Amino acid sequence: MTPYPNVTIIPRPDPLIVGGNATVEVLVNDEPLPDATVALGNETIGATNTTGVVTTTLPDRVAQSQLQLVVEKDNIREERLVRITQFQLSATPAQPLGLPGQNITLHATAGSEPLDSVRISRDEAIVGTTDVNGSINVPLDTFTQTTFRANYVGKEAT
Repeated sequence: MTPYPNVTIIPRPDPLIVGGNATVEVLVNDEPLPDATVALGNETIGATNTTGVVTTTLPDRVAQSQLQLVVEKDNIREERLVRITQFQLSATPAQPLGLPGQNITLHATAGSEPLDSVRISRDEAIVGTTDVNGSINVPLDTFTQTTFRANYVGKEAT
């Protein structure tokens, strides 16, 4: 099989998140490619539906930071190298105990890339969403240890 010149492979999110949900859209000449087999590395993740889309959940452990997405159907074979990284939530200052009235800045990232519009919660209540820099300032209101949670493409970080 030879590469088909007008195949577009669109992974979402980009980069893919270890343990997160992923969608791959496949187009030929800007039209959906149904019933194509899609593999990530050596693992088949499924076949595209009538809209050219396949969804999957990545494993919680991935050995490489890049893998080939491979699309095959009939005489079509196309590959695209995709990045795979961890979803992380970090805090500044990174102190184990904050003082009431202090602000803490939380950062949501995919590897080193900031993620915007990620919902942040504390004790099951949404405190806000991250900005274009992947950050949100949150006031601390107790002396006790507080756990913040974020969810991005089905992967939770604390």
